[in-house]
Amino acid sequence: MAQDALASMLTNLSSALQGLEQTFLLLAAVVGLWLIGRGLLQLRSTPTSPGRPIVGLSTLFVGMLLFSLKALLDAASRTLFEQEAALNSQLNLTQGTGIIEPYVQFAVTIVVLLGIYSVLKGLLYLQRSSAQEQYVWSALSHLGGGIICINIITFAKIVGNSAGGVLQDLINKLFS
Repeated sequence: MAQDALASMLTNLSSALQGLEQTFLLLAAVVGLWLIGRGLLQLRSTPTSPGRPIVGLSTLFVGMLLFSLKALLDAASRTLFEQEAALNSQLNLTQGTGIIEPYVQFAVTIVVLLGIYSVLKGLLYLQRSSAQEQYVWSALSHLGGGIICINIITFAKIVGNSAGGVLQDLINKLFS
């Protein structure tokens, strides 16, 4: 009985959290527009300053990436994993897992949302890296980790197929 209540609660919570993907994308678009404007102002205000054009250009570039975050995530996911990076496409791969289905869907939802957050943070670190070099590796780590998290099921299946044996069987049972 308690397990059914918890499973029902996690199913409802997963459904509610799926709307956050669109909220993250909208927030990224707004921040992207702000960075585009800021980058244009930086380019216009001090064109002769030695380091400013690079900062302005990087701000403009990251703003454009944030504004089109959905297209960036889809392109990166198709390149690495040959599928879209949509939350729904990841959750469709978890159907039919029986008793643990609500738990798996909840975990996948949380990991995908954390991946979107990580990509956002990585892009903002990329913008900061034009002024401070210490952010370059953090930016790349957040971007790579975020794309893996967004495609967590496909990544897990790749790891399972590479490892084989018990791990492959476990992953296939969880996500088949």
